[in-house]
Amino acid sequence: MKSKYPWLLSAAAALFFATPQAQADGFVVEVTPADGSQALTMQLDALARISFASPVPESLTLTPVEGTPTTLPLDKIGRIAFRLADETGITDQTAALTGTTVTREGNILHITPATALAALPLSLYSADGRLVESLTASGPVTIDLGTLPTGVYLLKAGAASWKFAR
Repeated sequence: MKSKYPWLLSAAAALFFATPQAQADGFVVEVTPADGSQALTMQLDALARISFASPVPESLTLTPVEGTPTTLPLDKIGRIAFRLADETGITDQTAALTGTTVTREGNILHITPATALAALPLSLYSADGRLVESLTASGPVTIDLGTLPTGVYLLKAGAASWKFAR
């Protein structure tokens, strides 16, 4: 008998083998709708439970540790994937660059030059070495990464640099 939802067994096996260690290592569950629209992505360590309606699975419910559960009908799901949140191996973090502070909130970089600096040259490069943006900061600056293509970037602030993925 052919399954109505061929991916269901794979998803159930992935759930069974998901360990607390895997959850702590930055794994996410990504549910892609059958119509190809925007996928729903949630951190595994933020979920209390992932369940299928029973006795016959008709829906998938993602129950967060805090907040409201999300229930999705199985016939509207095209794919369920369990993957690392950051598949590039590059970790986003707050970096201290010679007294300059760089933080990231979503797609926004916040750069605060050290107060002793009169002006700090900032350059943003793509992985292929192309200069994406260049400016001089004499106070706090924000750079919106949301308009950039997905990829790896390098922010050069004075003599220091910071690598991140978009």
